Amino acid sequence: MKLAWGERADLFLDSHRTVPQVALSTGFQFRFPTLSEALSDLLGPHPIPIAQLMQEASSK
Repeated sequence: MKLAWGERADLFLDSHRTVPQVALSTGFQFRFPTLSEALSDLLGPHPIPIAQLMQEASSK
């Protein structure tokens, strides 16, 4: 990605922890509060739980 995007690749490759504080403080509830729930909805059932796959990927 760095070859194609140069310095802009950092937008995709660096970790960003964001919290929608204003939305949460006003009582907004997300349909899928976690990434694994959203991915499961998008990708359908998977033989290995999405959360387990994400955990394995983050430990590498």
